[in-house]
Amino acid sequence: MIFYAVGLIVQLAAAVTLAVSVNLDCEIRNIKSKSLYTDLSFFFGLFGFLAYYIARDKAKQKEQPELTSKEMVYVEYSNLKKYKKSQILFYVSLLLFVIQMLISIHSIMTDYSLTNFIEDIFKFFVK
Repeated sequence: MIFYAVGLIVQLAAAVTLAVSVNLDCEIRNIKSKSLYTDLSFFFGLFGFLAYYIARDKAKQKEQPELTSKEMVYVEYSNLKKYKKSQILFYVSLLLFVIQMLISIHSIMTDYSLTNFIEDIFKFFVK
């Protein structure tokens, strides 16, 4: 029972970290439709991320105002910090997806399904 619950939690955590990673990357690149790519990567996981990865170079960017040299240095520094966060979150989400796959394989190999999980929860609360 515990593997199924942990698998669901890990899947949700992987989706959230991937969506935040895509959102940060969209902010760095000034992409107009960052909510679209964030939602795609949250709801469709790695397939949504692949759609973003393919389209991000061609995506429409927001208009950038003219910046002074001091402002430009600050923007570059903050973008570098966001880029590092985005990379870390992406690698964490990949690790979580791998862990979730292993949990799924374990559930399949032990023949533990969603109906068994619901029955176990029902037995736990109805004792």
